[in-house]
Amino acid sequence: MVNVKNPVHKIYYYNDEELDGAGDVGHHSAHKIRSHKNSRRHRAAAANADGKLRFEPEPYSKKLELNSSGKIHCKVAGGVSPTVQWYLNDQDPLPEGVTSANGTLVVAEAARRHAGQYTCKAVDGEDTITSKINLDVVVSPRVIEPSQGEQRHARVGSQIVLNCRATGDPLPATQWDRNRTMLKLHQDGVDAEDAVNASTARVLVLNNGTLLIRNATEQDSDRYGCIAGNAAGLARNELLLIVHPEDEMPTSESSGVGGKAVVVSISVAGAYMLLVLALMLYCRRRRLNRRQRGEKEELEMAEGREKLVEEEDKKVGNGAPAPNGRLLPHDRDSGADNSEVSAISRASKKSGQYDHLAVPRSLLVDQITLGRGEFGEVSLAKIDLCQVKKLRNKDYAETEPKMAHVLVKALTSKDEVLLAEFRRQLELFTRVRHENIARLIGLCNEMEPHCMLLEHTDWGDLKNSRMLLHDWPRTGLLIET
Repeated sequence: MVNVKNPVHKIYYYNDEELDGAGDVGHHSAHKIRSHKNSRRHRAAAANADGKLRFEPEPYSKKLELNSSGKIHCKVAGGVSPTVQWYLNDQDPLPEGVTSANGTLVVAEAARRHAGQYTCKAVDGEDTITSKINLDVVVSPRVIEPSQGEQRHARVGSQIVLNCRATGDPLPATQWDRNRTMLKLHQDGVDAEDAVNASTARVLVLNNGTLLIRNATEQDSDRYGCIAGNAAGLARNELLLIVHPEDEMPTSESSGVGGKAVVVSISVAGAYMLLVLALMLYCRRRRLNRRQRGEKEELEMAEGREKLVEEEDKKVGNGAPAPNGRLLPHDRDSGADNSEVSAISRASKKSGQYDHLAVPRSLLVDQITLGRGEFGEVSLAKIDLCQVKKLRNKDYAETEPKMAHVLVKALTSKDEVLLAEFRRQLELFTRVRHENIARLIGLCNEMEPHCMLLEHTDWGDLKNSRMLLHDWPRTGLLIET
C-alpha cells in the first residue's frame, strides 16, 4: 500500500474546461462551487442545531433471498448519547439467527421464520423514537419449462403447445414474449382463454401460462421467451420454434435434442466418476507408500539405536562398567535432546529476523480503533520517535520527546496466506525508503497479536484519495481532477 503524504497541486474543471483563477469565468465558477458547498454545510448545521432525536434516514423494508445474508441499518441523529436496538414486532426478542449490533439488524442466513415486522427503537434519556419495517424472505423465480435454448419443430397447419412453468416464493406470474416483444391480448390474433373470441383466436394464452398456436404457419417460426417474475426478481428462458412444410419435416434423429442432451449428461457424469475413482486410488496408494516408508525409517532408526547401545556396551565393558552394563537413560536420549535444542535454536533464529524492527508495545499511547483491515484491527496511536531511535541507536543523544501519529495494523488472522502477505509487506516497507512513501516505524512482536507500525498520512492512500498521476515522467506532480 502506497500512501500520499502531501497533496501537490489542484486543478478544477467546469464544463470539461480548465478554469483559470485570474479569469472572470473561472472566478465565477469557483465562487459558485464554493457557495454550493457552503450552502450544503449551512443546511446540515441548521438541521442539527435543534438536537432533536430522529432517524437519518428512516429504516426501510427489505426482501431477502432464502438462505442469503443481509443487513438493515437504523441510523439516528441528534440527542446526546442515544442507544439503538432492534426488536421483533414491538418488544419481542429477535429470533435465532438475527442479531442487532450498533443499530444494524444482521441476518446471517435468511430462513422463512425470520420474515415479519421489526421495530428499531432509539432511546436518549426520556426521548424515544421508533420505526417499523417489514422483512420478507423470498425465493427468486426459476423457469423449469421450457429449458434454455430448447428447439421445437412443428409442421405447417399443426397445433403447437408451449408450456411455461416456473417456481419461486411467492409464486411467480408468467408471461410470453416473441423475439423479446411482449405478446399482448387482442394483438396479432392473440387472445386469452376466458375471452369471448377464445374459440376462434389463432394464438391463445391459457390461464396456466401455456401458449397455444392453432393452424401453425411458417411465419410463426421465431424465438419465444417464458418470463417469470415475483417480488424477488425476474427469470426468462427462451426456446426456438421452427415450423416446417410437411415435406421438409426433420427426422426424429435430427430433432432429438433432448435425447442428445441426456447422452451428453450421462457421458460427463461417467467421466467424472472415473476421475474421482482414479484420484481415490492414487491417494490411497500414496498413503500406503508413505506409511511403508515411515515404518521402514522407524525400523532403521530402531536398529541404529540398538547397534549404538551395543557399541557403547562394548566400550564400557573394556573400561569402567556402567550400571547393568547399559548406558544411562539420559545418555541415550542426549542425541534426541540435542536435536530438539538445535531445532528450537533454528526456529528462534528464523523468528528473530525481525528483531531489528522490534518496538515495545508500551510506547504506544492514546490508541483508538479505526476499524478492520486485511489482517485484523486497524487503530491510530501516538509514539515517541526519540525512544524508537534510541532502540535502534544506543548513542542517540536527543532526549526531548517527539510524538507522532502511527497506524497500527494488528495481525489477528491465523491464515497462512495472510501471514505470508503480512511478512511480505514487512519486507517491502523495510526495503523501500522514500520521502513520499509512508515509512515503517517498527513491529510489536513481543506478544500476540503482532502489530505493524506505519507512518500515519493525513491524506490517506492513493487508492481512496481520488488522486491521479499527471505528467509524472515530466514534472512528478500529483494533480487532483
